[in-house]
Amino acid sequence: MGPRGIQNTQQGDIRVRLARPDERRAVFNVFYRSVHEGAGAFYNKAQRATWAPKPAPRSDIFDVEDTRLHWVAQHDDQIIGFMALEVDGY
Repeated sequence: MGPRGIQNTQQGDIRVRLARPDERRAVFNVFYRSVHEGAGAFYNKAQRATWAPKPAPRSDIFDVEDTRLHWVAQHDDQIIGFMALEVDGY
């Protein structure tokens, strides 16, 4: 067991770092899978389709007008999580 009773099921380290502009597709894939697989028991098919309708983004790079800081969690060479912060920290 890990801290606070959380079970660690992955071997190795998880690295958190700023996302590269060309990683949008990988980040989008984590989002899409979390909605359709992870949240599958909590939302119906129509709700999931509205929340994340397509399995791929319109573009492979982040929009230049998106001023948020994008962070990814990486295990080995695979992105397994993400978050985005506004420049004010929100």
